[in-house]
Amino acid sequence: MELEPAVAPEVVEQLSSWVPRGNYIESNRDDCTVSLIYAVHLKKSGYVFFEYQYVDNNIFFEFFIQNDQCQEMDTTADKWVKLTDNGEWGSHSVMLKSGTNILYWRTTGILMGSKAVKPVLVKNITIEGVAYTSECFPCKPGTFSNKPGSFTCQVCPRNTYSEKGAKECIKCEEHSQFSEEGSSECMERPPCTTKDYFQIHTPCDEEGKTQIMYKWIEPKICREDLTDAIRLPPSGEKKD
Repeated sequence: MELEPAVAPEVVEQLSSWVPRGNYIESNRDDCTVSLIYAVHLKKSGYVFFEYQYVDNNIFFEFFIQNDQCQEMDTTADKWVKLTDNGEWGSHSVMLKSGTNILYWRTTGILMGSKAVKPVLVKNITIEGVAYTSECFPCKPGTFSNKPGSFTCQVCPRNTYSEKGAKECIKCEEHSQFSEEGSSECMERPPCTTKDYFQIHTPCDEEGKTQIMYKWIEPKICREDLTDAIRLPPSGEKKD
């Protein structure tokens, strides 16, 4: 199983975080402690492997593993990651036990005056031992995916909806229903009111008069055929 580098970080202090940078992620540059956390349940024993750049000893870089009881695993006794040469990518791998493993990449910077620390870079995080069924999550309501194993779910377009795990979006009944993008259900179209249209004035003609034109606000979601619904006023009236 290969993970995309843009794993959601847990930010210990505001404005400090791991940041996606294309094919790698970058640590904080300040003196806060920031953890990148990934929890995975292994059906069998396996390992975690990742590549990294760590060139500045003014930032501490730790990698360790806890179980679901927040106890550190024996395999992370040596949790301090080694420095690398400038521009070179090093690699780090640790064996994982079956069951729940919570992986931590943690950095803490030490600011020396106004000099900023060089961040840690991490890429190509790979975990072995994950069952296929635990790798994918169903698309949430309002989204869909028609490709098995897809990395992302697509948002349902306007006037459609979907339920959890949908492979496609379902159209709302066009005349009586509507929905916004990413909806999990269709709504009944309300009767039109004065808030559903607007008026504009055309440029003055040779007589110095302008025409008042009325238009529905787009996209139009209201219905004119319901009781108490208003109709669009006639356009073309001239005024000075």
